[in-house]
Amino acid sequence: MNERKILTLDSVLSDKIRKKLMTSIMVKNNEAKSQKLKKDKIRKAMQWLNKTYPKCFDIKNRHPFKLHIELEIFAQLGENAPSRIAIRQAIKWYTHGEQYLKHILHDKFRIDLNGDIIEDQPITDTDKEYATGALAHLLSIRKK
Repeated sequence: MNERKILTLDSVLSDKIRKKLMTSIMVKNNEAKSQKLKKDKIRKAMQWLNKTYPKCFDIKNRHPFKLHIELEIFAQLGENAPSRIAIRQAIKWYTHGEQYLKHILHDKFRIDLNGDIIEDQPITDTDKEYATGALAHLLSIRKK
């Protein structure tokens, strides 16, 4: 009688290939954990910015803010504040949102941390061109 040999992944793969496969899986798991930690830090930094500067970092009404506003924020950091890196990443997330980009196209001026208009920093044609391209890119990504 012919016995059928049951093939398993272990019996088919060589040790070298098996180690590479396991290493690849471990790397992907670590990358996923790292991405989750980064997103959590950005989310917490955004919450802190919204709580600390509600008139500037309003999630539901994103107006363009003063250029290099992070320098003013860094000068005021306290003990319980997020890291500078997390703040920069949160600002990047905030300024790359659809609503923020649309406000760049329609607003004339930027705001400061108190939500007041900064008249010496008007939104330029270059800013509007950048926002148009970034918005088109963002919307094309969402369609996919």
